[in-house]
Amino acid sequence: MNIMNKVTLRGLLKNKTRTIVTIIGVILSAAMITAVTTSISSLQQFVIDYTIYEEGDWHGVLYSINPDTYRSLAENNEVSAAAYTKSDGYAILEGSRNEYKPYLHILELGKEAFDMLPIHLVSGRLPQNENEVLISEHIYTNGGVSYKVGDVLTLDVGNRVLEDGTVLSNAGSAYKSEYNAGEKLNITHTRTFTVVGICRRLSYSIEAYFAPGYSILTVSDAGKLQETDRLDVYLKVKKTNQAYKIINDLSEENRCAYWYNSDLLRFSGADKDTAYNTVLYSLA
Repeated sequence: MNIMNKVTLRGLLKNKTRTIVTIIGVILSAAMITAVTTSISSLQQFVIDYTIYEEGDWHGVLYSINPDTYRSLAENNEVSAAAYTKSDGYAILEGSRNEYKPYLHILELGKEAFDMLPIHLVSGRLPQNENEVLISEHIYTNGGVSYKVGDVLTLDVGNRVLEDGTVLSNAGSAYKSEYNAGEKLNITHTRTFTVVGICRRLSYSIEAYFAPGYSILTVSDAGKLQETDRLDVYLKVKKTNQAYKIINDLSEENRCAYWYNSDLLRFSGADKDTAYNTVLYSLA
């Protein structure tokens, strides 16, 4: 033991009260630092988990992608997961009390999309094939039409078109707008579904608030996709802090529209200059 250690130890032994207080102070300081960092980390993870629950576990979506491009995106080195949805058209919702939503929108999901998108069961189960369907309780609470698990739906499905034959997009404005007041449904095929589950009102990422129809969800068979099909592809990237650049680059490369899951990226730290991060780290 060198001279400094001896002097220090002697000083500690002579001033036992001060030594005990110092030790307690060190313990409390360490505990407080640990508590603060743990609390902030837990708060951030809670906000991330809540956002995933409400909006889905995806970073960005590319719209109107063909199946070959979807497959290449799924294999992209910068992408950790990819899932798609595909519209199969609209059917009249008989008895709808909402004049701005007179349709059912048949939305086919790739199997990965059921995990990536915010779909929350109220009763029943998820569909397992293209003949089963999951419906939203919003159809009853907002549209006034009641379905239950076990019901069989036979729907005449088609595209929304204007009087001049222009096909309206799935993101088209509300049914009674001035733009599409003369629209009609051009029937192309008939589908029969068995209702196997009821879910909560679907997130805006699946059904926009201004959508002209209530989306009902079924399974898409990836083996039956045709080159003329147009898919909306939801992506998770490997490097979250580069998500904005990666998704923007992919959209430019494929010449398509895109959207970010901005809240999830913000809370995950992808946004470096946000009020959220400022408040969080200042509080810490």
